[in-house]
Amino acid sequence: LETLRPMIESAGHAGGRADLVVLGEQRPLDTPVAQALLRIAQESLTNAARHAPHAAVTVTVAYQPGMVVLDVENAPVPAATRTGRAAGNSAATGSGMGLVGIRERVALLGGAVAIGPLTEGPLTGGWRVRASIPA
Repeated sequence: LETLRPMIESAGHAGGRADLVVLGEQRPLDTPVAQALLRIAQESLTNAARHAPHAAVTVTVAYQPGMVVLDVENAPVPAATRTGRAAGNSAATGSGMGLVGIRERVALLGGAVAIGPLTEGPLTGGWRVRASIPA
């Protein structure tokens, strides 16, 4: 969390609001798990800044029994900041390799990942990256 907080604060200064939520009792994580979570958060924040500039982002770290879950969710792009491009697209669409890397990191640690658009709730139209890793 000591490394994640400044990363999130920096993301917030790049456009929209960025918040960190911590659920459960914080505990030390094995180095490979902590490094994977940081890289996943970094890639997710980069993607949010690229594809949903000015949208609010929430990073949640949930400590559960035997598991840690990282959620990075961004709200839909505010209408006032849309540029006429298709929703979720920007001039620099990227290679998609960041999402592949997230999936690979989580798989190597025996976890599960869910990446995709939010289709219900207050952030409908936004995007979520969720990584659940045994810890």
